[in-house]
Amino acid sequence: TDTDTDTDTDTDTDTDTDPFLGLTGHITITRVLDETLLCDREYALTGSPFTGVCLDCTFAFHIDSVEVRSEEDPDCHPESHWSLTPNPLVREWSIGHTEVLDLGAHGGVGVFYDVLFYEAVKDYTLVGGEVEYARGALIEADDAYGHFEVTTDFVEWGWTQPAPSGGIDEVNARFYFPE
Repeated sequence: TDTDTDTDTDTDTDTDTDPFLGLTGHITITRVLDETLLCDREYALTGSPFTGVCLDCTFAFHIDSVEVRSEEDPDCHPESHWSLTPNPLVREWSIGHTEVLDLGAHGGVGVFYDVLFYEAVKDYTLVGGEVEYARGALIEADDAYGHFEVTTDFVEWGWTQPAPSGGIDEVNARFYFPE
């Protein structure tokens, strides 16, 4: 409830229609080669609202991701932006949604429309480099490899693509916005 500071004596009730106050969910990653499962990982995620500037974002969240299941060949190393988990060089993951993402403005390549994106801090000081901020597209609405859906209750996305070492990589995620 808000109390007005004007000259009348009424009290107004706030109606907060923002459903994006946090998130919880999971990501699964599999790799299959010649019908043999090489990688099967699951990550639990929680998110808090992003507190930085995110122009024209539908939503944005800081992400905490923890591996909860891992059954794979020791040579299975999925891309870190698939699981949104920190490692010695990449930390502070965030995800968001926007109608237009221009990566050319951030040193990248391309403009993406209706896109889920990630941001992270890449700290190369451990190897003699500098701290960089990375931004990239997770999946675009018309992506040939997969799909995503955003509602007021959840975000769901996934894709299937050829693995660099052969076979097929598949990533699926579902995040819920708790009330």
